[in-house]
Amino acid sequence: VPMMLLCLLLCACGGGDDTMQQALDLRSEILRAGGCSFSAQIAANLGEDAYVFAMDCVFSPDTGADMTITAPEEIAGLTAHSAADGITLSFDDTLLDLGDLAAGKVSALTGPALAAGSWTQDYIRDAGRDGDLTRFTCLKGFDTDQLQIDTWLNDQGVPCRCEISSDGILILTMQITNFACPPVG
Repeated sequence: VPMMLLCLLLCACGGGDDTMQQALDLRSEILRAGGCSFSAQIAANLGEDAYVFAMDCVFSPDTGADMTITAPEEIAGLTAHSAADGITLSFDDTLLDLGDLAAGKVSALTGPALAAGSWTQDYIRDAGRDGDLTRFTCLKGFDTDQLQIDTWLNDQGVPCRCEISSDGILILTMQITNFACPPVG
């Protein structure tokens, strides 16, 4: 009887939560497709200041992310390219300073690129259920330079929300829509 109970317990362990697999499936899908695209409503917390804007993002694991601001109207059309060697902005010689987050480790414009990059290459620390959604946490960097990127997937395994934190402080949130693999744009 004890051996039968032990066998039942071990069998029950294998049929558990598949949330980590959903995070890995997202990673595989983006890598197989060569990238992804999505729209993001972004809120960046700069202490006393906060910025809210929207952008479209086309991400490639090989070349980085191309982003176009879609709102607010005053800065719509501004484009940015984020790659491993930095970020470049362009819009009719206009300079846009949205400030630095996390003691200069993050720019508000890099949020979508950081999120998409974490989905394909950063360490996935854990995953679990958050209501009807799957939430997984990626860690980017080490020690004092580490960022925590939490992503929520809907029931189709598609990113719908993301938060970026540094030193336990939430610095950027994104509502994600129009996610597509392969990338559209």
